[in-house]
Amino acid sequence: MPEQRMFDLKRLLLLPDTIDMETSKSRTDKIIRTSRVFSELYLLERQLNPILLGMQESGLLVSRTWLGEGLQLTRQLLLARETEIQAYIGKAAGLIHAEKLAAFLTAKKLPEVRRTGDFKKNEAVHPIYPIFMQYQATKQFIDFWGTKLERESQKTSRGELQLKGQWTSFTSFSGRMFAKNLPLTSLPRIMRPYVCSGDDRCIYSLDFNQAELRFVAYYARCKALLLLINEQVDLHQQLGNIITSQIATTAQLTDGQIRQMGKQFLFSFLYGAGKNSLLQSLQKHLPEMTSIGVERIVNTFYKRFPALQLSLRALEKEETLLTPFGLVKPLAKFTQHQKRNFSFQAGVAVAIKKLMICLHPHFEIIHVIHDELWVLAYPEDRVLLDTMIVQFYEEMTVILPKFPTKGFVKIKLLGGI
Repeated sequence: MPEQRMFDLKRLLLLPDTIDMETSKSRTDKIIRTSRVFSELYLLERQLNPILLGMQESGLLVSRTWLGEGLQLTRQLLLARETEIQAYIGKAAGLIHAEKLAAFLTAKKLPEVRRTGDFKKNEAVHPIYPIFMQYQATKQFIDFWGTKLERESQKTSRGELQLKGQWTSFTSFSGRMFAKNLPLTSLPRIMRPYVCSGDDRCIYSLDFNQAELRFVAYYARCKALLLLINEQVDLHQQLGNIITSQIATTAQLTDGQIRQMGKQFLFSFLYGAGKNSLLQSLQKHLPEMTSIGVERIVNTFYKRFPALQLSLRALEKEETLLTPFGLVKPLAKFTQHQKRNFSFQAGVAVAIKKLMICLHPHFEIIHVIHDELWVLAYPEDRVLLDTMIVQFYEEMTVILPKFPTKGFVKIKLLGGI
């Protein structure tokens, strides 16, 4: 029986949805044979296939204590929001009824709510809107990561929850991996300490450091930025400091908050977020931020790294797409925004798959989230883990000569409750 294919070939070949893969098999086979780029991508997926099959079969183990103490603070938050809502609309047998909310809004001559987005739109009009919005989000979180998870997960002999999803690679044209059914790739961060190994092995997180930025700097041949990356300068902290220097604010932010703000801004900026989106994001930390302030930040960044602006604009206008294996012309339609993002998204996807393939002969890979891997390893195998990461660096520089690998992979212990 042939091995189950865990990747979407149509997306790998950058074909439009209208293509019938069954009737086009001879043509797609020829594309793979004659195109070096598609041949390399296809080979990578074939090597990755057994790893995804193994992850799908073994699943992810979560301590049963997650359902109790893990969700305790979230449940307390839900009760607090419910109490606040009841102070406005009255009690409803322990439930929050949409009808009572609608009656309250009508009585107070407040804007009605017809869709979820109306809560956000009117959050400054009356406190009931943001409170109810928080209540709904918290309840949905508990319903999914508590009730649904317990109902749909298998149970091990030791009582752990075994979470299984259907893994697929190339859920997007750039090659991302995703687990359907239980969306394991969106696992909440507060659940991480409750992930367990099921034996004496430790769980190590291998997380890419400034992944998108490395590919952007590399493709743009931006010497100034590559130098900072190779010197392992904390660019997120630097950008956060630049942002705070552009505005007089009463906000008291810690260095950690400033760094996180810089990280969020840079990520959104690289992915082509508009100035209004950047402004709204920054105003969560710095209420006094203005559109002029955002423009100054963007100009300061481009002035410091002018090669980036030229490179990103060029990517938007090209008919071809840039992959780590070279240029390729897609048959599927791409917007300028999609072309801009494709190069570093595809780069990160290839890099994480290369790391998985490099580690697989020695370690069990149990999970992947965009640019982060979780592997099982005994404490005494930490040296071997470091050695394999060095090998991964060497393989990356074969594909992309002089790629900035220094400090690329961060390792830390994860879970274990």
